[in-house]
Amino acid sequence: MLRKHKNALFELIGRESFATDIFTLRENAYEAMIMLNETPHRFILANHPHSFDKFIVRHTRFEPGYPDTKWYGPKGSVESVYESAITSVLSLDQVPLPAAYSLGDYRHVYDIGLFGEIDFACQRFGTWLAYDVVKHIEAHIIPDLWDSLSPFGNASSWSPQDEYEPFTTEQKTYVRQSVQNFRVLLIQNYSPNSDQLKAINEKLDYLTAAIDRLNRFDWFGLAINTAMSITTALSLDTTRGQQLLVLLKQAFGSVMRYLGSGG
Repeated sequence: MLRKHKNALFELIGRESFATDIFTLRENAYEAMIMLNETPHRFILANHPHSFDKFIVRHTRFEPGYPDTKWYGPKGSVESVYESAITSVLSLDQVPLPAAYSLGDYRHVYDIGLFGEIDFACQRFGTWLAYDVVKHIEAHIIPDLWDSLSPFGNASSWSPQDEYEPFTTEQKTYVRQSVQNFRVLLIQNYSPNSDQLKAINEKLDYLTAAIDRLNRFDWFGLAINTAMSITTALSLDTTRGQQLLVLLKQAFGSVMRYLGSGG
């Protein structure tokens, strides 16, 4: 792939507010594969065998099994016209494209009119980033807060009925302090303006008041929802939103170890 085309894709990652180091590029003479590191997700571009500036694309979808889409050009699915012919020759794991010329009847799959310019490829790549990659990050890459924000604590120290038990008086003191710790971390790390700070305080004050009326399970669920709403109030991008959830985990780490020990 020409460097100018690779750079266009790289710049698009930055414009979509992703950290570029979570992606890896692999390429051969006819294809480039952009992978979301440590996941099954990939976006593949294949250029026309007679042009460095014409492309068809395919990518994984955020669905169970992470299936690949068909090969697409600007006029739609190439495979809908040529069945599976193109998939038999376009793959980083198979023989490079020139071998396809021996396929005879499938020579017409290389109709250059079915291939798009780099703008088409970037548009499809941006859609993949904005939907499939974002959905995967939300579901898998952000910290699993239930690991540390579980109302049950350590699995060896709780019984099933504990999940709907109210906080004890002593526990409420620790949890209120954790909310305050989270408030301080938010101010230190995001320097909210006056409107944002007002919204944060309202949400955390509501969370604090809920300690007296909600059981442990419901309250920790509310804590996670509160963190997500604060992410929206601060207009955080995906990466900084992940960092906020890490701060939540940090603020509540000590209290969860306390609750898990039977405190």
